[in-house]
Amino acid sequence: MVSTISLSQIEEMIEQLSRQERLLLIERLAHQLREEVNGGVGQSPGADEQVIALLQQDIRETPAERGARMLQVSADEQAQITAAWDEVMQKLGISGEPIGAEKLRARIEAGGIKPEDNEFSRGIIEMREE
Repeated sequence: MVSTISLSQIEEMIEQLSRQERLLLIERLAHQLREEVNGGVGQSPGADEQVIALLQQDIRETPAERGARMLQVSADEQAQITAAWDEVMQKLGISGEPIGAEKLRARIEAGGIKPEDNEFSRGIIEMREE
């Protein structure tokens, strides 16, 4: 449970940080806000508590410690990303190995699309000109 902390207490904590540490804190908060905005509708439950916890966290880690932490987070998240990707591919009915560019071109041409017609490029150019 995160204890209640006032804005003035937060400001006092921030004043004790070096400029580099303040910049790091701002970057972390901006990153968290970006995730909240891109991650869903509205603010996630407990977001205020997460920000306070972030402020209370020791941000005086060395670059090596920060790198090790980031590698660990990346490794932890990779399993979730892989599982989500596998689920999407399964829902779309996609399985097996990729066929490669040459086989894809052959299939496209067999379907009657001529690469020299540049239909996609023309469509994009027309949309830009509108």
